[in-house]
Amino acid sequence: MKFLNFIFLMLVGTAYAEKISLECKAFDFEIENQLNRPLQQGSVRYVGQTLAGFLDSDDYSLTITTECKGKKEEAICLNLTDSHYCTKPNDVFKFRGLRDDGSIAMISDRCDGSWTKYQLIGESSDELSTKAYMEERTFFQLKNQIQSGINIERDKPVLLITAKDNITFDAKLVSFRKELWKINTFDPLRNKLKVSLESYENNLHESISLTSSCTRK
Repeated sequence: MKFLNFIFLMLVGTAYAEKISLECKAFDFEIENQLNRPLQQGSVRYVGQTLAGFLDSDDYSLTITTECKGKKEEAICLNLTDSHYCTKPNDVFKFRGLRDDGSIAMISDRCDGSWTKYQLIGESSDELSTKAYMEERTFFQLKNQIQSGINIERDKPVLLITAKDNITFDAKLVSFRKELWKINTFDPLRNKLKVSLESYENNLHESISLTSSCTRK
């Protein structure tokens, strides 16, 4: 009987599970293009095509060059970028869960209106559960250590979603840090793989951290 009750409770829990659907405000940001200054909370070096899908920006850059003036320690280096305009700029982006367990989600690009699949790479165990999502293509490359013929693109951000209550959520956009990766963390082969999580993460000087909010739809 106890076993049947356990099965019943499991089925009830599954029945009440639901795919999460959110609308999130685009992230506010500032540009810090002077390279000797570390990125502060809310700042980025430039708005690349991927970041433009999340940030409150009407344009993005595909080409970045560095220009330096001065010598050695006194040199000041700046990022110089080109400009491409968003085709469908919006002040929000959307998050749609594809599975009840939250492991797969689709996120809309607020710059061009397209959708990209994201993979859950970690979840906190505290009372306010925070889920960390990475672009699925990058996740697949890192997890399977693909190198031949395919470049692993750096600087792909991680989206953190934290439920404040049943309606509102906190959102953070951060650079990849290895502590966010909760998949195969104890795999004995991890440190012998050709591409390590440690080599993929950004250094703190270049790491972004932006905040926004989402509402359940």
